[in-house]
Amino acid sequence: MVPNMIRVTKMLPFGSVRERQPCPSRVTAFTRARKGCNTSTCRKALIDILYEGQGVVGGAMLPPPEGLWGMPEGMLKALPGYDTELDTVDTTNWYPKIMRKGYSVGLNITEAEVDDPDPQFYENYVCGAQRNYSGYCNPETDKLVDRQSIETDQRRRKQLVWDIERKLAEDDARPILFSGRIATCWQPQVKGLTLMVNSIYNGARFEDLWLEK
Repeated sequence: MVPNMIRVTKMLPFGSVRERQPCPSRVTAFTRARKGCNTSTCRKALIDILYEGQGVVGGAMLPPPEGLWGMPEGMLKALPGYDTELDTVDTTNWYPKIMRKGYSVGLNITEAEVDDPDPQFYENYVCGAQRNYSGYCNPETDKLVDRQSIETDQRRRKQLVWDIERKLAEDDARPILFSGRIATCWQPQVKGLTLMVNSIYNGARFEDLWLEK
């Protein structure tokens, strides 16, 4: 235990660990391999190893209770799934490798700035999106993404989001392994610190922060 660092808050940032497979031109050849990876991956074991058990199995959206739009556990379990050579690649080389589609199956973290379907789906899953590194493209999914974006009723929008989750899982678009929890520590003399529970990017406003001397 770190001296004087007695306050610890665990949160589930909107960043998930997921598999990637290149899609263009080789989608048929990789369909069975992708489905095999998706259905045979032990997500709980990955969480235990990589995050010391501090993680939650989920889909494309941040899982509840921290996430507002994620599927309930019972519904998530009804979705499909979820001797290779491991090549560890430095981050500076990994993203150019992704852009070149120079891999068969890859693992990396996908971050999002807010727990909302629009930035998650439009950045990562619609046809031609900038961060859609695997090249997944399904016009039916794009139509669902557009429908949920203009839906003003939150209950109906959540149902559409879950329909998209099902579609992404059925298409093996980009299998989501888990979302990891992290902890923030601060010294007791730091007052007025408010932390978010569903993001690590938008909680750095310290206008109410003060130091007790």
